[in-house]
Amino acid sequence: MSAQPTASPRRAVLLGLLAALLLVLLAQRGLGLWSQWQAEGARDAAQTIEHALWLRGEVHALAAAESAWIAQGRGDGLARAERHRSATDAALAGLARHALSDSARNNVRQLEALIGELRGEVERLQSQRRATGPVFGDRGLAEAGIGGLQDRADTLVSALHAEALGQLESIESSSALRSMLGWLLLLLALPLLGLQISLLYFEARARQRAEDEQRRLTAQAEREQKVAQRHAGDLDRLGELGDQLRPTRNIEEIGEVLKSSMQHVLSQFHGALYLQAPSRNVIRRQVAWGKPEVPLEDMFTVEDCWAIRRGIPYPNDPQAPPCRHLTEGSDPRHVLCVPLMNQGDAIGVLHLSGDVAPGRRERRIAQGIADLLALSISQLRLQESLRVQSVRDPTTGLFNRRYIDASLLRECLRARRGQQTLALLLIDLDDFKRFNERHSHEAGDAALGQIGQLIQQTIRPEDIAGRHGGEEFLVLMPEVDLATALDRAELLRRALHSAPIDLHGRRVEAVHCSIGIALYPLHGNEPGVCLRAAEKAVQQAKEQGRDRVVSAPVPASEPAGQGTG
Repeated sequence: MSAQPTASPRRAVLLGLLAALLLVLLAQRGLGLWSQWQAEGARDAAQTIEHALWLRGEVHALAAAESAWIAQGRGDGLARAERHRSATDAALAGLARHALSDSARNNVRQLEALIGELRGEVERLQSQRRATGPVFGDRGLAEAGIGGLQDRADTLVSALHAEALGQLESIESSSALRSMLGWLLLLLALPLLGLQISLLYFEARARQRAEDEQRRLTAQAEREQKVAQRHAGDLDRLGELGDQLRPTRNIEEIGEVLKSSMQHVLSQFHGALYLQAPSRNVIRRQVAWGKPEVPLEDMFTVEDCWAIRRGIPYPNDPQAPPCRHLTEGSDPRHVLCVPLMNQGDAIGVLHLSGDVAPGRRERRIAQGIADLLALSISQLRLQESLRVQSVRDPTTGLFNRRYIDASLLRECLRARRGQQTLALLLIDLDDFKRFNERHSHEAGDAALGQIGQLIQQTIRPEDIAGRHGGEEFLVLMPEVDLATALDRAELLRRALHSAPIDLHGRRVEAVHCSIGIALYPLHGNEPGVCLRAAEKAVQQAKEQGRDRVVSAPVPASEPAGQGTG
């Protein structure tokens, strides 16, 4: 492509030189035609001279034969003239053909007439002599007539000879000019030809360079097309991975999708996905794939991974120090750690290792995978956070009123289907208004948070605890009979009774509570009925002096054995 701008001026110069050379060749051709024309003129002049001299000799010979016949009666000369008659006619025709000017052609015509007259005179004399015989007395008259014809013939031949000689002299004088012009044209043609050959050489070189450049660009375009096709394939695989990650609902599903996809994407590498623990100082392995020759660490600190600390893929320099979480025997040159970034914070790391060092393409794909993982994990955590906010009470950390009411209905239906029991523990804090007045509402919120943690720590994992009102809590215990519910409630009351409240390092008195218990379906076949029974039990505990556990009375219509689960 770079030779293209200079090719056009060079081609224009080449065309100009070619035109000049053609003009020189045309001039040489014209000079050659001129030389050929003059050579033909010289041949015509020479032929004219030759024919004229021959005719003059023939005229002299004819005149001598006539004289001999007249004077001596000898006829051998006349016989010879008769034999040369055709040659004489040919010579006359040659003179007529080679005559170059009007005067020459006129002289030829006069010469033809003269020779014809001479021949007529000879024929007349011959006829006369045959009739009367030779008359020697007429010799002077005959010679005088023949001599006059001979003189006229000599004059015409001399004129033709002189004109032909003049033409030859003119041709000879112009030959020097032709020679000079020929040499001049030759000297002009040689440099033009040399320049043209040089330009043709450079043009061929430029065309070769252009072809080489075109081949190089074509090969480069083919390589770029292959790279683009591989890049498009990588994007397609990343798109498929994103489509598979989109419907995941937890980290475990993300790990399964990643493990399955890595068998097709970057299959030459094995690795693992590490995520940051809630404490934000420990990185734990969530999923691993492949068959690494060196075992991978299950857990390491944030300080052990340069990728997490720097927030960029690592290593990005062959001379960079290796991460400290690499186990003994790992080749740092064949390892790549890509951080999972979310709004500038690293939430994990994608670890890859293999038998070869990751190239630019592998790094680009790994970065795309890390971005997809970071986005999916961040969305899951955001969804979990929103879900928790929608069902959790922000002060106590327990479920809120809406969730606990829905759970009460759900658990009652489950107990009915399984013919099981469900215990309802309604907890009401004693004199909590006075605690707020004594220590401030901020201290009251802190106390509620600690009470919520204590309740969550005391109940079973399958139990459900939630904040039911301002200072009321509801605990649902599936598959528990009344006696067990009383024991668990008493354990919970004692835990609250003996746990002082920590207000920013200052310990204050514990908050007491009254607990009312109702059992489904012992105290009612509907969730609302059981809940009102528990509320009556709490009211009864308040009336009996607070800080105690009271079970709702069994309805009179229930059989005596309904209290066991």
